[in-house]
Amino acid sequence: MLSDAIPGVTGVFICVTSDWIHIDLNVHSSQSEFPPGETRCVLLDRDNQVQRAELAPSSPSQPFFPAQDVQIFLYFLGQSVASVRRGDLIAQSQATSMLRDRVLINLLLAENGIRSDMVSKRIGGHLSVEQMRCLTSIPAFGLSELSLRNAQRCIASAYLGRARKLSETCEAPWPTELEQATKELLNRELQMIW
Repeated sequence: MLSDAIPGVTGVFICVTSDWIHIDLNVHSSQSEFPPGETRCVLLDRDNQVQRAELAPSSPSQPFFPAQDVQIFLYFLGQSVASVRRGDLIAQSQATSMLRDRVLINLLLAENGIRSDMVSKRIGGHLSVEQMRCLTSIPAFGLSELSLRNAQRCIASAYLGRARKLSETCEAPWPTELEQATKELLNRELQMIW
């Protein structure tokens, strides 16, 4: 039904059948190098030129502390005050989604020793039941200030508690001053406490 190249990306196609089966297709030459741990499936190799090496998916390694993500989390949480003051619910919604969908999920993966750049789809398969409960406990939010602030409060509570614990586990420095400044700002400007 649909088969087309993705604009701006060489060798990548999107295909959809009439039964709405969605296939993303990446075409590589037989000489393409694949990073260790990457999986691949050869769909067509008429001349039998592709080596049949079995590539096992990467296994989780030791937990690590994503220090830069913690700083980004605190920065965007603090910046949410400006969105609230401007009444910009769309910006606030996008920031809230990013805090949950990018930064919190990256932290959950880091707890399992998995870098976020190693996982692009089916993230739930890389998370424990407890981690999935953490994600599903965050309330849904729409374009209302109350629902966004409630979601941000829940995300902040989950994220900062887990991040601090991971920092201790990894014996990594914690950004105490940035956390304190962010908490004071949110308390002072939005009466947000967690």
